[in-house]
Amino acid sequence: MTGTGAWRVRAVTLTPPTSQRAPNLTAAERRLYEALYAADGAVVPHAALLVILFGEQPEYDRIQRETAKTYIWRLRRKGVEITTVKGVGYALGSKRCPTCGQMLPEKR
Repeated sequence: MTGTGAWRVRAVTLTPPTSQRAPNLTAAERRLYEALYAADGAVVPHAALLVILFGEQPEYDRIQRETAKTYIWRLRRKGVEITTVKGVGYALGSKRCPTCGQMLPEKR
């Protein structure tokens, strides 16, 4: 150290483990994936995903709801494991029970 008083700052980016990374995502797909990943296996409601995609609105039309479903479908086609909880929302992977949120036992 030379005593110049300069500090080096290194940015740290949190990324999912290699086995859970989804390659070649569009910006909208990336936002959805990050929201699902941040929930740590818990269910993310449809309304929260719509806010992530289209911003806060008093009401979302049918086309916006279908677009969100299409993005989920595209993530699945790219190898992302997403669990659907009908009438509620989506969860990344299947680490937790989609209805009660408890951790599921490891598959052997």
